[in-house]
Amino acid sequence: MNSNLNSCRHNQPPGAYCGTQDGRWVKSVKDYVKSLDYGEVTVVVHNGHVVQVQKTEKVRF
Repeated sequence: MNSNLNSCRHNQPPGAYCGTQDGRWVKSVKDYVKSLDYGEVTVVVHNGHVVQVQKTEKVRF
């Protein structure tokens, strides 16, 4: 785990993902991965915080 979690200024329980609401980005990543046949999921981090989750889907014939 990132040491920045200990200095988190958000009102979240210990172990929660800092900078998110209840680890909401984790659910997005899981949902995107489950829904893909071909493609990629990208997680963008800025200053130790997840700021963007992006899904690129490829259609194969």
